[in-house]
Amino acid sequence: VASLNLAAGSANALRSKLQNALDALANDTPGGIVSAIGMLTAFINSVEAQTGKRISPEQAEELVSQAESLISKLPAS
Repeated sequence: VASLNLAAGSANALRSKLQNALDALANDTPGGIVSAIGMLTAFINSVEAQTGKRISPEQAEELVSQAESLISKLPAS
């Protein structure tokens, strides 16, 4: 997210979702994992909503791919 040179508000919103996912995983509980998946899904939705506006299609593809990869590695996914 930091390397995308987004407007501060857009970057903060995306970073916040990623940080919330990390915080949820820190709980190391099934509920934390479910919450993290929800936060990563919200991140993907936000990226998709900004695709073609503030985020290029190429950047969006990379961000979504990485978030989906993280989700697939979590036990509850």
